[in-house]
Amino acid sequence: MGGGDALPYRNRLNEGKYIVVVSGAPNVTNRATRVLRQFDPETLQSYIDPTTV
Repeated sequence: MGGGDALPYRNRLNEGKYIVVVSGAPNVTNRATRVLRQFDPETLQSYIDPTTV
């Protein structure tokens, strides 16, 4: 999470919403996705760092 406007993130935090960032090997991020889906999140986004591909 770098750069850009932090206001949308700040607004979500002010609303009591959480931002979770998971970084690691695909097996780690896939497991995190499965765990987080159990909580029925409002949104769940994933990004791949193009510098690691």
